[in-house]
Amino acid sequence: MAGSTEGSTMRKRMQGWPDTPFPPKRVHKVGERLLCESVDGALCWLDGTSLEVVGEPTQPFPGRITHAFVEDDGGAPRYIGLWVERELRAARMASLDLQEPLTAGVERHELRASEQEEPGEMQVAGALWSHPLEAEPLGLVSHGERIAFCMHRRGIYCIGFSSEEHWRVPLVSWPELAPVPDGSVVVCLVSAPAPDDADGVERLWAWSAGGGWSVHDWENGALLDMGSLDLRERLESAWVSENGEWLLASAPERMARWNPGGEPESVHVTGPVNDALWIDGGWSCAGWREDLRWNERGLKRKQRPEIGMALLDHEEGLMLLDNIGGWSPFQF
Repeated sequence: MAGSTEGSTMRKRMQGWPDTPFPPKRVHKVGERLLCESVDGALCWLDGTSLEVVGEPTQPFPGRITHAFVEDDGGAPRYIGLWVERELRAARMASLDLQEPLTAGVERHELRASEQEEPGEMQVAGALWSHPLEAEPLGLVSHGERIAFCMHRRGIYCIGFSSEEHWRVPLVSWPELAPVPDGSVVVCLVSAPAPDDADGVERLWAWSAGGGWSVHDWENGALLDMGSLDLRERLESAWVSENGEWLLASAPERMARWNPGGEPESVHVTGPVNDALWIDGGWSCAGWREDLRWNERGLKRKQRPEIGMALLDHEEGLMLLDNIGGWSPFQF
């Protein structure tokens, strides 16, 4: 394996793209820059063109970032994230002002001591607001001026960008998924029009591990529709295209395309799909040591030495960021 890593590192240097300063998880476009997340919860700025590191990595809270997005409407970018330290049963939701420098938070041992004495006291450093969560967060998405998130066994919540609550609703249960372990546990939230909605009004979708889906009104959380799909394996992630087609990634080795009203089309892949973009009428996917392109002509794949973590629509073309922090052109 050492030889493989050394070889891939040499190829990256030859291509001229700098490495990220840590093993990455996601990247977010913020104006002319990129905000990169590490698998351990650190944040770092990158130049959006050269991909060079700008500044030092900073960890605002000693936990992993399970879900996050950037809201950049109006030129005042904000980062909304969910930090989870599972061993300490500590979770935070916070908003960062991305016009301000990133701030380092407390160390893990300090959080441990604080959680034993006064749970929820220590917050995400440098945040506009930061709140402890009573249960593990399972999904996060925004639409307009509203943010929705889900907490395990608690419900779906909707707040504003100043953290004021708009509504909360109970979790949906799918009776047909009762035989499936954790079949009704929500794994992700997505904003997209409801099935057969000719007006294209955005709705809040909740997807469960067993393939259940529910559609809610962004205004009040009301349940508008629900159903379930036979995906054969546990659902982990969901993306939706501009024309309403869904890409559903299941662990450990399947993904499916689904158009509401039809049956899902499922294919075997080598491992988890970590990111996907709808481009030119098809899906480009960062797979497990493979680049995937899936459209009406079928599924194409090309192997790569490392695991794809994130895709970036760059001025040089579609770029892929791998698990050891290397950038390279997507192969389709």
